Amino acid sequence: MNRLVQLASDFNIIWDIGCDHGKAGMALAINNVSREVHCIDCSKHVIARLQSLQLPTNLTATCVDAATVKIHNCKDELVILAGMGSHTANKIIDGILAETGDYQASFLISIHRNHDDTVAHLAGRYGFNTTQHSEIEEKKYTYRFDLMSPQ
Repeated sequence: MNRLVQLASDFNIIWDIGCDHGKAGMALAINNVSREVHCIDCSKHVIARLQSLQLPTNLTATCVDAATVKIHNCKDELVILAGMGSHTANKIIDGILAETGDYQASFLISIHRNHDDTVAHLAGRYGFNTTQHSEIEEKKYTYRFDLMSPQ
């Protein structure tokens, strides 16, 4: 979680897509109270559980299809896609960027299966570059993080 907070430190608007338990969004909201954090998940149960907690005032939790999320598309905005497969991540990326011409927001990618496919998708289709790459070992697993920004 510490590396995630470090990678997101330069961003004031954060979208935690497929937020699941909301731990990442909570850590990011608590770490910087002036930032806006949006936890998004398509599961009503997940969002209801998250909303039952005492959330920081700068965090929202919304149940919606992630591919329909309308980001602000500004330079200090980060979209986090973690803990999902590349097929799902690629569909979400296409949905978010479909109506956006001049890409400004950055993406933090940490995909469980076929991580490289999603990195290649963002690079090939949308012209994003990896600006930071990290690998973290935790509980016998290696997690890969790629911070990708438009060229």
